[in-house]
Amino acid sequence: MSLIKCPECKREISDKAEVCIHCGYPIAKLGDCSDTKQEHTSPLLYKIRVIDIPDQDRKSMAVALTCTIADIRLREASALIEQNYSPIIIAGLSMDDAEVIKRIFENERIGVTIEPDYESTQSTTLDLNAKCKLGVEAINYFMPKQDENDFLFCPRCRSKLVETVTISATQGFVKPVNICKKCGHKWNIGKR
Repeated sequence: MSLIKCPECKREISDKAEVCIHCGYPIAKLGDCSDTKQEHTSPLLYKIRVIDIPDQDRKSMAVALTCTIADIRLREASALIEQNYSPIIIAGLSMDDAEVIKRIFENERIGVTIEPDYESTQSTTLDLNAKCKLGVEAINYFMPKQDENDFLFCPRCRSKLVETVTISATQGFVKPVNICKKCGHKWNIGKR
């Protein structure tokens, strides 16, 4: 048994649950009836979502791990981790491959969760004998579509406790600034 996130309320539940214990959302199983032909003919796929990056060192490690596993450029991996509150770093995985990736991230004290992937149209497999330093590399990797984030978060500590205030600058110019209530980090609107 492993934990997955409910597609509706985003809280963790057992992958064996038929409905979410928190909100009652029905969890699709293999062989269940569904509206799409894709789910009838292919196995259920999973995605890995980063849910907790405790500090800047762990954020750098999350970028490095994503870069190595996905075999993508540092700039792409950095944008993926930093521009999304809870980024999906890899999708289209079997449960076994998803658990391998989860263990790698958790060994570096980066919190990740395995979620059902109903959006992917192609699968990603892992080469467990890759010549990279982790010994694991994704084959057929594609950049996962991210959830629409309608909220603001601190780029330093990833807290959602952010307040936008206006600061008086010279010559009567008023400048709006975001301030994190958790760590005190300040940044200009539109910049991280």
